[in-house]
Amino acid sequence: GKRGAGPGELAAPLAMASAGDGRLWVHDRGRARVLSFGPDLSFRGEWPLERPDGRPSQSLAVGAADPEHLYVASPDLGVRRLRLS
Repeated sequence: GKRGAGPGELAAPLAMASAGDGRLWVHDRGRARVLSFGPDLSFRGEWPLERPDGRPSQSLAVGAADPEHLYVASPDLGVRRLRLS
């Protein structure tokens, strides 16, 4: 993605994770979200990372768990498991 705040754009990328099939996830700390890209780097979707009160999370790391789940670590949320469907 290019620099920005729109779909597929990155404000402050912090961490990445990849899968064996070429999928890539990028943690965009600047917008408190995880973006998903396909093997051809096409934008596939995003997940917001918010605290229960709606404020952005200060997540630190992202990692692929299995073909259907991604883990995001954060000091304010602990470890969150996201479903990749």
